[in-house]
Amino acid sequence: MTPDWQSRIVQIARAFRIAWAEGERPRIESMLEQVPEEQRETLFAPLLECEILLRKQTDEQVSIGELLARFPEYPETVLTVYRESIGGKSEASSVPDVTLESSDKLVFHPMEDDPFSSGVRSDSGATATFDFAGFPELPGLEILSPLGEGGLAVVYKAKRIDSDEFVAVKLLKPSKSVDAKTRQLFLREASALSKLHNKRIVEFNEIGIQGDEIYLVMQYVDIIPPNEWLSQRDTPEGVKFICGVICQTLQALAYIHKHQIVHRDVKPSNILVGMENGRRRTRLSDFGLAKSYEGSGLVDLTNSREIRGTLTYIAPEQVEDCRHVGPSADLYSTGATLYHFLAGRQPLEIETLNGALSRILEELPKPLSSFRPDLPQELVAVVEKALEKKPEDRFGSAAEMYEALYPFAKSTELLESVGNSPC
Repeated sequence: MTPDWQSRIVQIARAFRIAWAEGERPRIESMLEQVPEEQRETLFAPLLECEILLRKQTDEQVSIGELLARFPEYPETVLTVYRESIGGKSEASSVPDVTLESSDKLVFHPMEDDPFSSGVRSDSGATATFDFAGFPELPGLEILSPLGEGGLAVVYKAKRIDSDEFVAVKLLKPSKSVDAKTRQLFLREASALSKLHNKRIVEFNEIGIQGDEIYLVMQYVDIIPPNEWLSQRDTPEGVKFICGVICQTLQALAYIHKHQIVHRDVKPSNILVGMENGRRRTRLSDFGLAKSYEGSGLVDLTNSREIRGTLTYIAPEQVEDCRHVGPSADLYSTGATLYHFLAGRQPLEIETLNGALSRILEELPKPLSSFRPDLPQELVAVVEKALEKKPEDRFGSAAEMYEALYPFAKSTELLESVGNSPC
């Protein structure tokens, strides 16, 4: 960093703190725009620390969910600053000076009676207990039973002690809790969900911190076991129901794509069919790989050579360049999921990594009609179009795919209250 920019950043940070101390509320987002993108993270942490501590002085609620939604570019920094600031004093009489070390890290030098000088690390809470033979202990929650386990995290059914409300709690596995990239993926899921509120998406409630661990509290979905409704796939009503499930999934995708977010991991296990108010409804879950495709908001944690997603449902372009995929990749994965639901098998059977990438890039699935000759050709055509290798040959949007699939889901209980609009 050049001396001129060092001086400029120090001036911005100092002005920000003084303005807050004098009762103004400059926005961090505006301050960051005053420096080049590659230098913003240097400035971000001290500005966020200042805002959190001064908001606390007025007893204003500061939640990590709100901060992650505002600053998804820096999830790890948000978590670190939040945890270190949450124990600070609540009264201020002066503002510290600021300098820039040779490491390009901003350092604030406390003045007498300064609130930024003491007690800012929150280490007093008990560490969460992660004994998977038993249940974790988390404040305000009674863990009831495990709901599922993936490569990185475990999900539990829980009940709020103060209201008896059922919720789902997602925690990183202990062996993964110290991995920075894994933690960032976990925080990104919270950041994505905190922005999204739709009846077709699992609702995010809050993010919690217990000792050195973080956890997500989300809507509990009373899931109908998939085998109960997939066992009817060979019947006309079963086909209608499956098409209804995918239509509601496409409604979720239309919503998140409108918010410039691509899911990147649409697959059967992330589509939850459950009972809500006595009716069967579908919700899309697991936003751990979600990212912005417009270059702002959620940042990608992968480089272009890494592959993120589930190979049996992943779009070819996601194999070639995971970082820059757009909504069409979600439509491919949705088509692969629909194929699996209808055929009872994946479009490409991939058992090992050897040769898997070339198969995804080059091999066409076996025709759906070879397994389901009873299906209308028009429905088969919908699936085939969604599974085209080139994004431009697929449907132009989730709404367009919904409109093509909806006629095959008509009259199902699942869609009675939906109508034929994906919005």
